[in-house]
Amino acid sequence: MVNSDAKKVVLKTLGNMQEELFKTLSGLVQIPSVVGDEGKAQEYMAKLYKDLNLQVDIVETKLDEIKNHPKYLALQWPYQNRPNVVGIYRGTGGGRSLILNGHIDTVSPEPVTSWKYPPFSGKIEDGKLYGRGAADMKGGLIANYYALKAILDSGLKLKGDVQLQSVIEEEAGGSGGLLALLVKGYRADGMIFSEPMGFNLMVATAGTCYFRVKVKGKPAHGGEAHKGVNAAGKMIIIYHALEALERQRATQVHYPLFDQWLGQSAELSVGSFHSGNWPSTVPGLAEIECRISFIPGEELSDIRALVLKTIQDACREDPWLKEHPPEVEFFGWQTEAWEQDPQHPLVSVLKRQAEDVLGQEVGFTGFPAGMDNRFCGYYGIPSVSFGPTGELHIVNEYVILDTVLASAKVYAMTILDWCGYETDES
Repeated sequence: MVNSDAKKVVLKTLGNMQEELFKTLSGLVQIPSVVGDEGKAQEYMAKLYKDLNLQVDIVETKLDEIKNHPKYLALQWPYQNRPNVVGIYRGTGGGRSLILNGHIDTVSPEPVTSWKYPPFSGKIEDGKLYGRGAADMKGGLIANYYALKAILDSGLKLKGDVQLQSVIEEEAGGSGGLLALLVKGYRADGMIFSEPMGFNLMVATAGTCYFRVKVKGKPAHGGEAHKGVNAAGKMIIIYHALEALERQRATQVHYPLFDQWLGQSAELSVGSFHSGNWPSTVPGLAEIECRISFIPGEELSDIRALVLKTIQDACREDPWLKEHPPEVEFFGWQTEAWEQDPQHPLVSVLKRQAEDVLGQEVGFTGFPAGMDNRFCGYYGIPSVSFGPTGELHIVNEYVILDTVLASAKVYAMTILDWCGYETDES
């Protein structure tokens, strides 16, 4: 618990830091950090951590250390000059340790010509800060920092250790980010992800499976098209079978925390469809790339088997596909679903402090995609996501500044409650 005196002084300190917090966040948003190019923004975070007199570890990922890990996802970018950054506060002892984690990488800002303001402007207008990464999740990263800063500036000493983590490539699977840090031993008794959850406690994520299907046809000149077999047409048969699977799972597969997010728990989408390269040639090859998601309780191996069976069953109905079965490849995101016991003490502490600071009930939610929390599940570390409000992954991305400050207040109270603290007079 946090006594009223400690709460009052820390919240007052944070309130006095409001303009500084907003300026610091704007400065970070002005540094492009699209996944694969996070180095400059990480220098910014390292300086902040050094200014707080934390132990600052610049941790460059080594491929040999993670490539054989069962949760590793292969990616296209080298790891040089794009490290993870960790700021470590060493507690006085006797308290629980805590990690406040955020990712520095963002998705692409394209199409940049559609933005109201340049995507790396950090423009503030009507209580919102605009720019790629403002909501996802530089707002949370800066809230983490000011939560700890306010505690230390208030003269309180924490009993438990605290790590501020700024990690790379969460948007592309997180192997070189949080997973790499966990492999190296950067762990704690609990972890909070400051993702933009709109003041909800996110305690579950969907599993994700990417797959690619290739169908061969028989090329022919357009003037003799009847002599060929159109690969695109044959792929349509598989496309419709996957559509039917999507409809079936939409009605039969339910997980309440996902249903409340978008009204559907499991998704299947065909993200790309390519076939042919000339109008007067019957295409001899067609390819689709797809994503299927699944809920806690379902296994990745079973989802892969379901995809294969769906495609195989469709092919049995067509003579060409029966004799020329398609090639199916699983690639990219291959992640299990994850869920956290909502009654775990870490979640309870965060919920209690959030409701106290915000003066409103805070509910639970699930996120219908993969997030870094799943790595914590593998290592047995309790975790939860909670953070500010905004719009992300869109043109004109923004975060509502008051919710960034409010998030920092919640994190500060949670740190005090979870880690324990002493005053200078103690």
